[in-house]
Amino acid sequence: MGSSQASAADEDSFQKGLALLQSNDAAGAIEAFKAALKSSPNDVSILTNLGIACSRAGQKGWAIAFLRQARTLGSNWPETSQALTFVLSQLEVKELPHELSLWETAHERALGQAQAETLATVWALCLLVSGFLLIRHLTARRRSQLNEEVPPGLGLLQWSSFVLSFLVGLLLWAKLVDQSIVRATVVADKVSAVSAPAKDAPALFDLSAGLEVYVHDKKDNFYQVQYPGGSTGWVPVDNVYITQSKELIGP
Repeated sequence: MGSSQASAADEDSFQKGLALLQSNDAAGAIEAFKAALKSSPNDVSILTNLGIACSRAGQKGWAIAFLRQARTLGSNWPETSQALTFVLSQLEVKELPHELSLWETAHERALGQAQAETLATVWALCLLVSGFLLIRHLTARRRSQLNEEVPPGLGLLQWSSFVLSFLVGLLLWAKLVDQSIVRATVVADKVSAVSAPAKDAPALFDLSAGLEVYVHDKKDNFYQVQYPGGSTGWVPVDNVYITQSKELIGP
């Protein structure tokens, strides 16, 4: 299930986890992968295999959380996507009533999979090509003016390069905005979101394992969360796991 980029000190734990996972000892594999994860928290291979181990142990919320974090950090492994899709399909509560969100649809179908570094590289190449074509076009117009000829207009190739540059730039902007959203996954089997950051606050709605929420604020031991397109409430911090934040993604 892939090779680890963890340090040599954690390689034994990672390999032990793989061996335990292959021998169907999911609980032992979880402990081994967590040990390897302590000093390599952004290693997508450890996160992916830890998610798979949690899935086999019946810990669906944690499985989805680790797999989502691996995807956020740039995992293009088929195992990550396949495992995440499988565990999501096993959830008893797959979503709550909410308003359809174009942004969340884009996140699930495109933005969540695309990598900002790749988009930035493609955009830079598009700008380079567009700039070259523009300079060539301006040179041709200048030459035609000197020769008192009808200046040429922009051709299909130039227009296509400009439109492509705009679209890729727009997608890159959307990806950067999407990365600024702090996301978390509910890891408790069920937790009630309450109206204030206090244990005795009135309950507003229930969240089930595997559901993804936005995190807006933190007070004491509570996160203020919002189900996308739905309601906002407070939940204990140990009931959710942060899967996307600036600290995870980097500047």
